[in-house]
Amino acid sequence: MHTLTIRRRLKAPADYLFDSFADATRLARLKGVQRVDELTLGHHERYGVGMQRRVQFARGLWMQEEVLEYDRPDSWTYRIMAARVGGFHHESGRLLFDPLPSGTQVTWTTTFTVPIPLVGTVVERLAGAGLNRWFQRVLTNMDQQYVADRAARHEHA
Repeated sequence: MHTLTIRRRLKAPADYLFDSFADATRLARLKGVQRVDELTLGHHERYGVGMQRRVQFARGLWMQEEVLEYDRPDSWTYRIMAARVGGFHHESGRLLFDPLPSGTQVTWTTTFTVPIPLVGTVVERLAGAGLNRWFQRVLTNMDQQYVADRAARHEHA
């Protein structure tokens, strides 16, 4: 089992970042995401607990995830139920959004297992390094989208 945790300070406020992950329409705007299909709506909120969606990326990659916890704008917990990249079991992922005077401290933790005899732990470490880079890009892209959205609002004001 491998757990990856990254922490980043971003310019965007917590509610903007929370919605960028939870809201299927907003997630679909993220660079690298081609499409987000809502499969099942949440029990109480549209994107809340129980919501399932399929996220389509470039090169035919996709993942189907389910929301396990939804506490807007503080935390969002999910599990990848299936993915085009096979050979791993995702325990869960959790995003914490802690407001700061000028932005948000984001903590993103994910835990997964690669159940391959003898080499599973090596593959987990390599996958963890790749996920770290990908998570960093996602957060950078979300922060850049916030800056662009803010600039566009000021142009139209």
